[in-house]
Amino acid sequence: MLTGGLRGTYTLPMPLDLMAYAGVGYNMLDTGAQVSASFMGGGGSFVTEGADLSPWLFSAGVALVSTKLAAFDMRLGYDLQASPPGFLNRMGSLNLRMRL
Repeated sequence: MLTGGLRGTYTLPMPLDLMAYAGVGYNMLDTGAQVSASFMGGGGSFVTEGADLSPWLFSAGVALVSTKLAAFDMRLGYDLQASPPGFLNRMGSLNLRMRL
C-alpha cells in the first residue's frame, strides 16, 4: 500500500489540541481474492471469486488531545476509511494514558 497524507494540529485554550488528518492510499498489488476448493467425495476443483475491491483507500480523522495535564494524557478521536465500491469503516476511540 502506497500512502500519502496531511496532518495538522490547532492549539486550543490550555490544555487541549485539535488534530486532524486526511490521506489516500493505493494498493500496488491490486490482486483480487480467489479461493480454490474441491469436494472430498470427488469431482473437479472450482474457483470462487472474492469481492471486486478498489485499490484506492481514503482516510480521515479528527481528535481532541490533552497532553499537558500532570497525571494523564487523553485522546478522543473519530476516524473514517472509505473506498469507491462502497466500503466504509468508522471508528471512535477514547485513550487514557496515566503516568505512574
